[in-house]
Amino acid sequence: MINSTSLFKAGTKLSGILPQRICNSLRFRVLAQINATGKILEEVHPGVFLELDLGDWLHRLYYLGFVEQNTFKIIKKLLPVDGTFVDIGANIGIYSCIMANHVGAKGSVIAFEPMPENLAALYSNIALNQLKNIEVNELALSNRQKAFNLYVPSVHQQGATGCTQVWNPGDWVSVGNTDATTLDIAFQKQRLDFIKIDTQGHELEILQGAKLTIERFQPFILCEVFEENRTKVFDLIKSWNYAIFTETKDGYLSDFLPSSGWVDVFLIPQAKVEKVMAVLSKSKAHD
Repeated sequence: MINSTSLFKAGTKLSGILPQRICNSLRFRVLAQINATGKILEEVHPGVFLELDLGDWLHRLYYLGFVEQNTFKIIKKLLPVDGTFVDIGANIGIYSCIMANHVGAKGSVIAFEPMPENLAALYSNIALNQLKNIEVNELALSNRQKAFNLYVPSVHQQGATGCTQVWNPGDWVSVGNTDATTLDIAFQKQRLDFIKIDTQGHELEILQGAKLTIERFQPFILCEVFEENRTKVFDLIKSWNYAIFTETKDGYLSDFLPSSGWVDVFLIPQAKVEKVMAVLSKSKAHD
């Protein structure tokens, strides 16, 4: 009898011959739900490889091709070569590795990740890609210095996971504690171009603890915002004179915001909006 991992890999290969829309639907709705196991090396972006744990749903999505390539392209258009990128909620390093590869030896990536199993995978992927310009901070960020419990879904067994958070929605399990500080305390560089925040609902506190840093450097920000935080996060960002955009399917930015649910938003200083739109429009015309 064929096991789940063999079924997953065979289905992935066979789905590739289908029309793109059908292929994506099959992969997301069916194949991503198969409880495969084992680790596999995958080129997730040109020149960047990650070791993926097929036991984790997010990793299976990466393997199936559900990687934010348009998002990476937008960031790379806004992040200068030799720039500084801060990755808050680095997980296994997909953003850190791609952006470290982009900014080169003269640039830097500052990664924050508190989950020990994610950290092991992060260090492994940094070594795999031979990147020397990533600084890893083994802690969480918040709006003050404190200690947090870390929680994962009760179905999680072991290994890295894309679902780690510092609050318990009710049926998650604790996997230990982590220290937390603020970005204002932790960030000591003299340059900051871009911040990415993906912390499963803790984005408001992180932004509050980054106020002075953001005011000083006026970086571009990509932030996952949970529905329960939307109003407070957006009000805070607007008070800092930032504009809020979402990514369109064709890799551009729109000021349209969905009325409900979580959303990934690009936060652009108002003074830079016109220039950003010009850069993206020019790039889009040449794609």
